[in-house]
Amino acid sequence: IGNNGISKIENLSFQNLASLTELNLVNEKLNSLDKNVFKGLEKKLITLSLMGNLLKEIKNDFFVNLECLADLNLDYNHIEHFETNAFFHLKSLRVLSIKFNKIKILKAYVFKNLTNLIQLDFFMNE
Repeated sequence: IGNNGISKIENLSFQNLASLTELNLVNEKLNSLDKNVFKGLEKKLITLSLMGNLLKEIKNDFFVNLECLADLNLDYNHIEHFETNAFFHLKSLRVLSIKFNKIKILKAYVFKNLTNLIQLDFFMNE
């Protein structure tokens, strides 16, 4: 997927793709994600790219139970802030890229549960 002008993904859209390891939702028009959008991908999804969308905030429940996710790309969105527990469920995350967004302030402990994180790219934020 990518470059299709998708503005909304309904809950459970990926439910029957339990073997999917990589999902690229690049250059779409997503401005929000619902809690159960990634339901069904919990056990296998390793790489998720949401680069080049219209996301303004990352809520606590966007990435619930994506226990195998190792690489998350949020570059080139309009992200202004993360809720405190936005990454709480991403215990396997190793690479987080949030370049070219509009982040001015990071809340305390927003990255507290990312014990496996080895790369954090925060280049060119406001």
